[in-house]
Formats: sequence, C-alpha cells, structure tokens
Amino acid sequence: MIAALVPRHSGITARSHFGALATDVLDALAQSALLVVFLAHQAWLMLDAIGRTLYRLFVSHRHLLDWTTAAQSTSMLRTDWVGFARQMAGSLFIASLATVFVCYAGGAARLVAVPFILAWLFAPAIARWVSVAPADAGNLAIVEADVRSLRLIARRTWRFFETFVTEADHMLPPDNFQEDPDPVVAHRTSPTNLGLLLLSTIAARDFGWIGTLETVERLEATLATMGSLSASAATSSIGTTHPTCARSSRSISLRSTAATWPAT
Repeated sequence: MIAALVPRHSGITARSHFGALATDVLDALAQSALLVVFLAHQAWLMLDAIGRTLYRLFVSHRHLLDWTTAAQSTSMLRTDWVGFARQMAGSLFIASLATVFVCYAGGAARLVAVPFILAWLFAPAIARWVSVAPADAGNLAIVEADVRSLRLIARRTWRFFETFVTEADHMLPPDNFQEDPDPVVAHRTSPTNLGLLLLSTIAARDFGWIGTLETVERLEATLATMGSLSASAATSSIGTTHPTCARSSRSISLRSTAATWPAT
C-alpha cells in the first residue's frame, strides 16, 4: 500500500494516480466487508461438506461420488429474495444461534456481536443486491455527441476490414496499413486480428452497413481459411504472414512465430 502511494511512471498525473488508488482501496474495503457478511454462510457450507463427507466415508459408504452438475445448480438457482434466503438459510441459522448466545451472555459481548449478527441476518438481502446485474450498454444514457463519435469510430474500423480483407488474402485481415512514408499493407495476421474481424463483421450487419447475405459469405470465407490451418500449427504460433495466398490442398504451415502462405 505504501509503495502504491508514489506513481511509478512520470507520465501519470497525480489526479489520475490517486483516483485509481482510491478506487482500489474502496474495492478492497468492499471485498473485506463482503467476506465478513458471508462468513456465517461460508462456515455453514464448510460444516455441511465436512459432515456429509464423514458420514458417507464412515457410516453409509454410499454416494461417495455424488456431485451436483452445473445444469442442476442453475435449475435450482432462484434470483428473488426467497431463493437467496433459501440458499443462505445456514447464515440465518448461525445468526439466530449467535443471537441466543449473546442474549444469554449479556454484558459487553452485545456491543461486539450485534454488528456481526445483523450482517449475517441481512446476508441474503446483501447477496441479492450485489448479484443484480448492472444496466447494459443499451440502457445507458449517452449524449448525442458521444453517440456520433462512437459510430464514426465503428464505421472507420469496419472500413478498414471492408477495404483490406479481400479474396487475394483469402479473406484474412492484415495486421496493419502503413500510410507514411509510403502506403504499405502488412500481409500478416494473428488470432487477435481474426477475432476482431469476425466481431466487426457481425457488428457491421447489426449497424446495417452490410446485408445478411454478405455477412454470411464473408464469415464463411474467413472461417474456411481458418479451418485449413492445422490445429497444432494454429496453437503454436502467434503471427501468420500471408502474401497473396493461393488455395492449395496442402495445409498452411506455421513456424516459430510466423508462417508464410506460398505465393500464387
């Protein structure tokens, strides 16, 4: 924490640095508070797991491989108040026991225990509150100037792929386009470039810049070329160089960090 008080880079302003530091501190405090709130729930889960395991190992000798699939967990999950209260009933039970014990003990123990008991009693409500998804981007209020700026950025991004992703390169995106001092297209690509091309193609269809048929044709052509890469080659390389690539029956080979398609 002390080391983080001093900016590590001279280019970062004090306002930006301390703003980010304050955000990190608040996040750490929030996480610590949630750990305390869910402490009784976690303790109940651990006791339940230990009890079930010991009973099955030494008493019943059954259901030793019993487990709950993700699909079953999802089907049992309820996102309303009742669902959270049912799932976290252990926290309510422990809080009730603690209340009885504190009332019996009395004295100074109450001042210390009351905040924890209240936190454990309200744990289901807090769990639901932190689990509610934030508003998605479609519901965010954005001023008209920002909307126009973002649409222009999106249009320029698609314009790059629309211009440089051609059949000459088997519908693969180039890494970059150099404007100065001379216009040069970098005929190499990477998994990141391929993923961005696929996402941009779908986004262009959503914006209405291309039709459904053209979208399908572009995606099919790109995926067909990607499919011609051997699995071992695709996972062992970062970049791929593709000067005017010719369709051939042999697979595209990738070397240490780059691969070259045979010229036409």
